[in-house]
Amino acid sequence: MVMSKFNLNQNDRVNLKVKLPSFDSLLDITDDNELRTFRNHLRPILIVYATHLKGVYKGTNFQAVGMDGNNQIVPIAYGICRGETGDCWSWWMSVLKECAGDNPNMVIISDRHPSIALSKLMEADPTRWSRAHCPRTRYNYRTSNSAESLNSCTVRWRKLPVTMLTDTYRDMVQKWYFNRRKVAADKVEKRKRKSVRWVVYGINQFQYQVSDGQYNREVNLRTNECECRKWQLSGIPCGHVIAVTRFLGLTDCVQYVQDWFKKEKYQATYAESIQFVGNFNEWEFPSHIHPVAPPNMDNP
Repeated sequence: MVMSKFNLNQNDRVNLKVKLPSFDSLLDITDDNELRTFRNHLRPILIVYATHLKGVYKGTNFQAVGMDGNNQIVPIAYGICRGETGDCWSWWMSVLKECAGDNPNMVIISDRHPSIALSKLMEADPTRWSRAHCPRTRYNYRTSNSAESLNSCTVRWRKLPVTMLTDTYRDMVQKWYFNRRKVAADKVEKRKRKSVRWVVYGINQFQYQVSDGQYNREVNLRTNECECRKWQLSGIPCGHVIAVTRFLGLTDCVQYVQDWFKKEKYQATYAESIQFVGNFNEWEFPSHIHPVAPPNMDNP
Protein backbone atom coordinates (compact mmCIF):
# COMPACT_ATOMS: atom_id res chain seq x y z
CA MET A 1 0.00 0.00 0.00
CA VAL A 2 1.39 3.40 -0.98
CA MET A 3 -0.01 6.52 0.67
CA SER A 4 1.19 9.82 -0.74
CA LYS A 5 0.33 13.37 0.31
CA PHE A 6 1.57 16.45 -1.47
CA ASN A 7 0.61 20.12 -1.76
CA LEU A 8 -0.65 21.89 -4.86
CA ASN A 9 -0.12 25.20 -3.09
CA GLN A 10 -0.06 26.32 0.52
CA ASN A 11 -3.83 25.73 0.92
CA ASP A 12 -4.61 22.59 -1.10
CA ARG A 13 -3.84 19.01 -0.14
CA VAL A 14 -4.13 15.92 -2.30
CA ASN A 15 -4.08 12.46 -0.78
CA LEU A 16 -3.44 9.61 -3.19
CA LYS A 17 -3.63 6.03 -2.01
CA VAL A 18 -2.60 3.37 -4.51
CA LYS A 19 -2.86 -0.35 -3.87
CA LEU A 20 -0.56 -2.48 -5.99
CA PRO A 21 -0.71 -4.55 -8.11
CA SER A 22 -4.45 -4.10 -8.75
CA PHE A 23 -4.03 -0.31 -8.96
CA ASP A 24 -7.19 0.36 -6.97
CA SER A 25 -6.92 4.01 -6.06
CA LEU A 26 -8.45 6.51 -3.67
CA LEU A 27 -8.08 10.25 -4.17
CA ASP A 28 -9.27 13.06 -1.95
CA ILE A 29 -8.70 16.76 -2.43
CA THR A 30 -9.32 19.20 0.39
CA ASP A 31 -8.72 22.92 0.64
CA ASP A 32 -7.46 24.22 3.98
CA ASN A 33 -9.47 27.42 3.55
CA GLU A 34 -12.69 25.44 3.20
CA LEU A 35 -11.80 23.33 6.24
CA ARG A 36 -11.13 26.40 8.39
CA THR A 37 -14.42 27.87 7.20
CA PHE A 38 -16.28 24.70 8.18
CA ARG A 39 -14.64 24.35 11.59
CA ASN A 40 -14.92 27.99 12.61
CA HIS A 41 -17.97 29.52 10.92
CA LEU A 42 -20.51 26.87 9.83
CA ARG A 43 -23.04 24.80 11.66
CA PRO A 44 -21.53 21.35 12.37
CA ILE A 45 -23.49 19.65 9.61
CA LEU A 46 -21.93 17.43 6.94
CA ILE A 47 -24.11 16.25 4.07
CA VAL A 48 -22.43 13.37 2.25
CA TYR A 49 -23.28 11.62 -0.97
CA ALA A 50 -21.72 9.77 -3.88
CA THR A 51 -22.31 9.94 -7.62
CA HIS A 52 -20.95 7.94 -10.55
CA LEU A 53 -18.37 9.26 -12.98
CA LYS A 54 -19.31 9.05 -16.65
CA GLY A 55 -15.94 9.31 -18.39
CA VAL A 56 -13.64 6.68 -19.89
CA TYR A 57 -12.53 5.55 -16.43
CA LYS A 58 -15.55 4.76 -14.31
CA GLY A 59 -15.60 5.35 -10.62
CA THR A 60 -17.43 7.19 -7.87
CA ASN A 61 -17.18 10.83 -6.92
CA PHE A 62 -17.72 11.39 -3.17
CA GLN A 63 -18.79 14.82 -1.95
CA ALA A 64 -19.24 16.50 1.43
CA VAL A 65 -20.98 19.84 1.78
CA GLY A 66 -21.96 22.16 4.62
CA MET A 67 -24.52 24.94 4.93
CA ASP A 68 -23.80 28.59 5.69
CA GLY A 69 -25.96 30.86 7.85
CA ASN A 70 -28.04 31.75 4.81
CA ASN A 71 -28.68 28.06 3.97
CA GLN A 72 -26.42 28.16 0.92
CA ILE A 73 -24.26 25.20 -0.07
CA VAL A 74 -20.58 25.29 0.93
CA PRO A 75 -18.51 22.41 -0.53
CA ILE A 76 -16.09 21.04 2.06
CA ALA A 77 -14.24 18.12 0.43
CA TYR A 78 -14.48 15.75 -2.49
CA GLY A 79 -12.88 12.47 -3.41
CA ILE A 80 -12.74 9.85 -6.12
CA CYS A 81 -12.78 6.12 -5.51
CA ARG A 82 -13.21 2.91 -7.49
CA GLY A 83 -16.86 2.40 -6.54
CA GLU A 84 -19.59 2.86 -3.95
CA THR A 85 -18.52 -0.04 -1.73
CA GLY A 86 -18.31 -0.47 2.01
CA ASP A 87 -14.53 -0.06 1.94
CA CYS A 88 -14.76 3.14 -0.09
CA TRP A 89 -17.40 4.62 2.19
CA SER A 90 -15.24 3.75 5.21
CA TRP A 91 -12.30 5.49 3.57
CA TRP A 92 -14.39 8.57 2.76
CA MET A 93 -15.78 8.86 6.29
CA SER A 94 -12.23 8.57 7.68
CA VAL A 95 -11.23 11.45 5.39
CA LEU A 96 -14.10 13.55 6.70
CA LYS A 97 -13.20 12.73 10.30
CA GLU A 98 -9.69 14.00 9.65
CA CYS A 99 -11.09 17.14 7.97
CA ALA A 100 -13.77 17.98 10.51
CA GLY A 101 -12.06 16.79 13.67
CA ASP A 102 -13.85 15.33 16.68
CA ASN A 103 -17.09 17.14 17.40
CA PRO A 104 -19.72 15.41 19.56
CA ASN A 105 -22.39 17.75 18.18
CA MET A 106 -21.70 16.87 14.53
CA VAL A 107 -24.74 15.97 12.42
CA ILE A 108 -24.11 13.79 9.35
CA ILE A 109 -26.85 13.51 6.74
CA SER A 110 -26.65 10.96 3.94
CA ASP A 111 -28.89 10.15 0.99
CA ARG A 112 -28.42 6.53 2.05
CA HIS A 113 -30.16 7.00 5.40
CA PRO A 114 -33.44 5.37 4.29
CA SER A 115 -31.69 2.18 3.20
CA ILE A 116 -29.44 2.18 6.28
CA ALA A 117 -31.96 2.64 9.07
CA LEU A 118 -35.51 3.26 7.91
CA SER A 119 -36.90 -0.23 8.42
CA LYS A 120 -35.42 -0.49 11.93
CA LEU A 121 -36.63 2.98 12.88
CA MET A 122 -40.15 2.15 11.80
CA GLU A 123 -40.16 -0.66 14.38
CA ALA A 124 -39.37 1.76 17.23
CA ASP A 125 -41.50 4.40 18.88
CA PRO A 126 -41.17 7.88 17.23
CA THR A 127 -40.00 9.32 20.56
CA ARG A 128 -36.80 7.30 20.09
CA TRP A 129 -35.80 8.73 16.70
CA SER A 130 -37.99 11.61 15.46
CA ARG A 131 -36.57 15.10 15.01
CA ALA A 132 -39.18 16.59 17.35
CA HIS A 133 -37.84 14.47 20.24
CA CYS A 134 -34.14 14.75 19.38
CA PRO A 135 -32.21 15.92 22.48
CA ARG A 136 -29.44 17.41 20.33
CA THR A 137 -29.60 20.37 17.97
CA ARG A 138 -30.34 19.39 14.36
CA TYR A 139 -29.67 22.94 13.07
CA ASN A 140 -32.95 23.04 11.15
CA TYR A 141 -31.72 20.72 8.41
CA ARG A 142 -32.77 17.13 7.81
CA THR A 143 -32.48 16.25 4.08
CA SER A 144 -29.68 15.73 1.55
CA ASN A 145 -31.31 18.12 -0.93
CA SER A 146 -28.33 20.47 -0.92
CA ALA A 147 -26.04 17.64 -1.98
CA GLU A 148 -28.45 16.77 -4.77
CA SER A 149 -28.39 20.43 -5.86
CA LEU A 150 -24.61 20.33 -6.07
CA ASN A 151 -24.89 17.06 -7.94
CA SER A 152 -27.12 18.72 -10.56
CA CYS A 153 -24.62 21.59 -10.88
CA THR A 154 -21.77 19.24 -11.65
CA VAL A 155 -23.47 16.52 -13.71
CA ARG A 156 -22.13 17.84 -17.02
CA TRP A 157 -18.54 17.73 -15.73
CA ARG A 158 -18.46 14.09 -14.66
CA LYS A 159 -17.33 12.96 -18.12
CA LEU A 160 -14.09 14.92 -17.74
CA PRO A 161 -10.75 13.33 -16.82
CA VAL A 162 -10.06 13.44 -13.10
CA THR A 163 -7.53 16.28 -13.28
CA MET A 164 -9.92 18.49 -15.26
CA LEU A 165 -12.82 17.51 -13.00
CA THR A 166 -10.99 18.57 -9.84
CA ASP A 167 -9.97 21.89 -11.39
CA THR A 168 -13.56 22.54 -12.46
CA TYR A 169 -14.76 22.00 -8.90
CA ARG A 170 -12.16 24.45 -7.64
CA ASP A 171 -13.23 27.06 -10.24
CA MET A 172 -16.86 26.72 -9.16
CA VAL A 173 -16.12 27.11 -5.43
CA GLN A 174 -13.79 30.02 -6.10
CA LYS A 175 -16.60 31.90 -7.89
CA TRP A 176 -19.09 31.10 -5.12
CA TYR A 177 -16.78 32.46 -2.44
CA PHE A 178 -16.23 35.65 -4.41
CA ASN A 179 -19.83 36.35 -5.47
CA ARG A 180 -22.05 35.36 -2.52
CA ARG A 181 -23.77 38.01 -0.49
CA LYS A 182 -26.24 37.78 2.36
CA VAL A 183 -29.88 37.85 1.25
CA ALA A 184 -31.81 38.44 4.55
CA ALA A 185 -33.20 36.62 7.55
CA ASP A 186 -36.71 36.36 6.11
CA LYS A 187 -37.69 33.72 8.64
CA VAL A 188 -37.22 36.08 11.60
CA GLU A 189 -39.14 38.86 9.87
CA LYS A 190 -42.06 36.53 9.14
CA ARG A 191 -42.13 35.40 12.76
CA LYS A 192 -42.08 39.00 13.94
CA ARG A 193 -45.17 39.78 11.88
CA LYS A 194 -46.94 36.57 12.90
CA SER A 195 -46.37 37.10 16.64
CA VAL A 196 -47.35 40.77 16.82
CA ARG A 197 -50.67 40.05 18.62
CA TRP A 198 -49.44 37.28 20.90
CA VAL A 199 -49.85 37.85 24.64
CA VAL A 200 -46.95 37.46 27.09
CA TYR A 201 -47.14 36.89 30.86
CA GLY A 202 -44.06 37.05 33.04
CA ILE A 203 -43.28 34.15 35.38
CA ASN A 204 -39.93 35.37 36.66
CA GLN A 205 -36.87 37.17 35.32
CA PHE A 206 -36.10 34.44 32.79
CA GLN A 207 -39.36 32.51 32.27
CA TYR A 208 -42.39 33.74 30.34
CA GLN A 209 -45.70 32.30 29.22
CA VAL A 210 -46.74 33.17 25.69
CA SER A 211 -50.27 32.72 24.35
CA ASP A 212 -50.24 32.46 20.54
CA GLY A 213 -54.03 32.18 20.19
CA GLN A 214 -53.86 28.41 19.96
CA TYR A 215 -51.44 27.22 22.62
CA ASN A 216 -49.69 28.51 25.72
CA ARG A 217 -45.92 28.04 25.51
CA GLU A 218 -43.22 28.62 28.08
CA VAL A 219 -40.03 30.44 27.08
CA ASN A 220 -36.91 30.20 29.23
CA LEU A 221 -34.28 32.80 28.37
CA ARG A 222 -31.77 31.33 30.82
CA THR A 223 -31.65 27.94 29.09
CA ASN A 224 -32.53 29.22 25.60
CA GLU A 225 -35.53 26.94 25.33
CA CYS A 226 -39.12 27.23 24.18
CA GLU A 227 -41.78 24.58 24.63
CA CYS A 228 -42.52 24.56 20.90
CA ARG A 229 -38.83 23.48 20.38
CA LYS A 230 -38.42 25.47 17.15
CA TRP A 231 -35.82 27.66 18.83
CA GLN A 232 -33.72 24.70 19.98
CA LEU A 233 -34.00 22.79 16.70
CA SER A 234 -33.21 25.66 14.34
CA GLY A 235 -31.13 28.11 16.35
CA ILE A 236 -33.43 30.91 15.18
CA PRO A 237 -35.87 32.52 17.66
CA CYS A 238 -39.42 31.26 17.26
CA GLY A 239 -42.43 33.56 17.41
CA HIS A 240 -42.77 32.98 21.15
CA VAL A 241 -39.23 34.22 21.83
CA ILE A 242 -39.78 37.20 19.55
CA ALA A 243 -42.98 38.03 21.45
CA VAL A 244 -41.01 37.94 24.72
CA THR A 245 -38.33 40.29 23.35
CA ARG A 246 -41.09 42.68 22.28
CA PHE A 247 -42.65 42.39 25.75
CA LEU A 248 -39.25 43.27 27.29
CA GLY A 249 -38.91 46.32 25.06
CA LEU A 250 -35.88 44.99 23.15
CA THR A 251 -35.35 46.45 19.70
CA ASP A 252 -34.39 43.11 18.14
CA CYS A 253 -33.77 39.45 19.04
CA VAL A 254 -30.30 39.08 17.56
CA GLN A 255 -28.83 38.07 20.94
CA TYR A 256 -31.03 34.96 20.85
CA VAL A 257 -29.90 33.83 17.40
CA GLN A 258 -27.17 31.20 17.36
CA ASP A 259 -23.82 32.46 16.11
CA TRP A 260 -23.96 30.54 12.80
CA PHE A 261 -26.76 32.79 11.57
CA LYS A 262 -25.23 36.12 12.55
CA LYS A 263 -23.80 38.58 10.04
CA GLU A 264 -20.28 38.31 11.42
CA LYS A 265 -20.20 34.54 10.96
CA TYR A 266 -21.68 34.77 7.47
CA GLN A 267 -19.09 37.33 6.40
CA ALA A 268 -16.32 35.23 7.94
CA THR A 269 -17.53 32.20 5.97
CA TYR A 270 -16.42 33.79 2.72
CA ALA A 271 -13.45 35.77 4.04
CA GLU A 272 -11.09 33.06 2.79
CA SER A 273 -10.01 32.83 -0.85
CA ILE A 274 -9.88 29.73 -3.02
CA GLN A 275 -6.49 29.92 -4.70
CA PHE A 276 -5.54 29.18 -8.31
CA VAL A 277 -3.57 25.92 -8.44
CA GLY A 278 -1.67 26.56 -11.67
CA ASN A 279 -1.51 24.38 -14.77
CA PHE A 280 -1.48 20.64 -14.23
CA ASN A 281 1.45 20.10 -16.58
CA GLU A 282 3.52 22.51 -14.49
CA TRP A 283 2.93 20.90 -11.11
CA GLU A 284 6.06 19.88 -9.21
CA PHE A 285 5.76 16.45 -7.63
CA PRO A 286 8.05 15.07 -4.93
CA SER A 287 10.64 12.64 -6.24
CA HIS A 288 9.04 9.67 -4.46
CA ILE A 289 5.79 10.06 -6.45
CA HIS A 290 5.86 7.66 -9.40
CA PRO A 291 3.39 7.32 -12.30
CA VAL A 292 0.93 4.45 -11.94
CA ALA A 293 -1.18 2.64 -14.49
CA PRO A 294 -4.84 3.62 -14.99
CA PRO A 295 -6.90 2.55 -11.95
CA ASN A 296 -9.16 -0.46 -11.91
CA MET A 297 -12.50 1.33 -11.48
CA ASP A 298 -15.83 -0.40 -11.11
CA ASN A 299 -18.22 0.18 -14.00
CA PRO A 300 -21.60 0.93 -12.36
